[in-house]
Amino acid sequence: MSDPLVPLTQKHSRSFRQQKYVYPVVSRRSRGVSVGINLSPGCLCNFLCAYCQVNGVYRRERENSGKPVSVDFRELEAELRKTVKTVLDGSLYDDPVFSQTPQEKRRLNDLAFSGDGEPSISPAFYEAMQIAVKVHREMCPESVKIVLITNATTFHRAKVLETLELMMRHNGEIWAKLDAGTPDQYNRINRSAVPYSVVLENLEMVSRKFPIVIQSIFLRENGVSPTEEEVAAYIRRLKQITQSGGKINRVQIYTVARLTLESWVQPLSETELNAISHQVATETGLAVETFC
Repeated sequence: MSDPLVPLTQKHSRSFRQQKYVYPVVSRRSRGVSVGINLSPGCLCNFLCAYCQVNGVYRRERENSGKPVSVDFRELEAELRKTVKTVLDGSLYDDPVFSQTPQEKRRLNDLAFSGDGEPSISPAFYEAMQIAVKVHREMCPESVKIVLITNATTFHRAKVLETLELMMRHNGEIWAKLDAGTPDQYNRINRSAVPYSVVLENLEMVSRKFPIVIQSIFLRENGVSPTEEEVAAYIRRLKQITQSGGKINRVQIYTVARLTLESWVQPLSETELNAISHQVATETGLAVETFC
């Protein structure tokens, strides 16, 4: 039974009608229903973010037990078709979890590769993208996007680039994470063996090929808000991307919305988040969206 006191946009369960790979959510950032594709039910990820909001028994085990999961492509396609159909015919909103969805959000916004880990490190990424493209072409309105929500650590791999090219030919959009302006902050927040420099190089390289969306979380660490120096360093990184010839369609700035992996992570206030967004927009000239 869904908790009626929890806002709909915070109910991001990857469990939907006993399905393994596909789940719908009403997303703050998609402004409608996003049909998620989870290639990492075993929580395969090369980040261990302090703010990780993945629910379930794997949250504390990710560092040691995240393993590739063999994907049943027939099941994935069947689940995707069935879920898209429920959104398009409106039967999704008969479900108690989605019955309170506002009318303006009762629209299919995207098919999103997200889930419980980093989608692009799954061995099934390319084949799953082929399925998403097929379902998108056969079932979805032209306005529906195929979105990749990613930490940008694998863009330099040939097969990942091939997958991105396939996605971008079918109304694709890349939502790439950039949570830090310095290596120290990256190491505190994202906690990855992938060097910070690789993430920056990948963002520059891919944004020269395709326009990207930057997703950035700002938060309190042990009650301490981001410093002026950290915000300034972050802004310099955005400028570095655009000055290299990269195209950033927009920047999504948000804060913690659900239970996090580490208790020392807390959300910023709306006032703080709006101030950061205003500074980013003013100093970069980029379009900025804020999600409290």
